[in-house]
This record gives sequence, structure tokens and C-alpha cells, in this order.
Amino acid sequence: MTQIWAHRGASAAAPENTLAAFELAARQGAQGVELDVQRSADGTVVVIHDETVDRTTQGSGRVVDLPGSALQAWGVPTLAEVLDLLAPTGLRVNVELKNGIEPYPGLEEDVEAVVSSSRLADEAGERVVYSSFNHRSLARLDRLGTRVPLGVLHVEAMVRPWVYAASFGARALHPMALTVLPEEVAQAHEAGMAVHVWTVDDPMPCGRSRRPE
Repeated sequence: MTQIWAHRGASAAAPENTLAAFELAARQGAQGVELDVQRSADGTVVVIHDETVDRTTQGSGRVVDLPGSALQAWGVPTLAEVLDLLAPTGLRVNVELKNGIEPYPGLEEDVEAVVSSSRLADEAGERVVYSSFNHRSLARLDRLGTRVPLGVLHVEAMVRPWVYAASFGARALHPMALTVLPEEVAQAHEAGMAVHVWTVDDPMPCGRSRRPE
């Protein structure tokens, strides 16, 4: 069944990846939210998309160089805060590990620790999904024995991606909507693999040949 997940929260109507955006997504009736995590200079797992704060806050600098207190002062929430906010809503949470450019060694363990100590801990296997463009990171999460399903983010069209994803324990494909074909979705489902496409704001066929806006 098709579900609507709010990308970085209800980011069309509220600042992306903020508590306000996630709260609004719940009020608007989304079934889930997607968010991005990185790590501050003092080890706090924070929710922000870019490797710098310049675009989305009034501050400046790289996330990895800034203390969590400064990030929070500029409106960047911690992952713990977001999970606490969403716990009573019933929404699912797609946690994207943004460690493709800045490697954040050990981010996998840090994220697992936050989820395991959150109000979603008992439901983590059903309500949380980990995704990343860094597939080595997903494989590491699998080796850590996470109970949380893993989703393989990718842009390129892939040959039998469900076989590749299953090879390191992933249970979902997260392709860009414009690169996946309907028959591939059906084949992935037959192989027991979920498919979560991104980012679709209006009804459109899979594999539609136009550039994303």
C-alpha cells in the first residue's frame, strides 16, 4: 500500500528537519517522516541535511566542528528530541545517516544508542528505518545486529538491486523515483524487498523521463 512520508518533515510548510516540521507532518496525516542525521563536535547526533549549517540556520560552519549546544541554539534538534516528539504519534521514522561526505566514524553505533534509549526502543523494528547512500554504513549496521530494517538509497538505475541489497542485510530499496521501473518494483516485492521511492510530491509513473524539479 502506498504511504506518504514527509521529506525532512513537512518541509514545504515549515523549516526542514525541525521539530515544527515533524509536528506539522503528524498533524497533516503523514504515515511517516524522513530525516537526516549527522554528529556535532561533542558527539551529539543531530538532525540536519547539509554538512554545514549555513543554508538552514542563522549560523555558519561545519556541523562536525560545532558543539551541540550551538546547533540547538540555531534550531537544529537532536535525534533524541525528534524521536521523543514522534513516539506518541504512531508515525514511522526513516533515519538517513549522512556519512557519505563527512565520514563520522562510529555514527552507526551512536544512532543505534539513541534509538535504543528512546521511547521508540520497543517498537524500533516496526517504526524505524535506517537508510544511507553509504552502503558500507548499512553493512556495518547489519554486522552490529540492528533490529531496525535497512534501506539502500541510490540514484542510479541498478540491475537486480534487490539481490545487491539483500547481500548485506537490507530489507528495502530507496531509489530516486525517476530511475525505477514498475516491473522492478514488482520484482523487488516478489523477493521480499520493500520499495520506498524519493521524492514524489505529485502522482507520477515510475521511470518518468524528466529531470527532478
